[in-house]
Amino acid sequence: RDARRANFGGARGGGGGGDRQRYDIVCDQCGKADSVPFKPSSGRPVLCSECFSASRAH
Repeated sequence: RDARRANFGGARGGGGGGDRQRYDIVCDQCGKADSVPFKPSSGRPVLCSECFSASRAH
């Protein structure tokens, strides 16, 4: 069981996320330049971190 748990995180890089590629975006809501940790899809709105947080609060 312990060996299985130890290997689980290692296969995905430990889950640190610090080296993940970021993509530069312009927020569709406020126009601010920001970056996101995913490749934006065309046709879908992209929000900066502030607008995203505000939209999640509702």
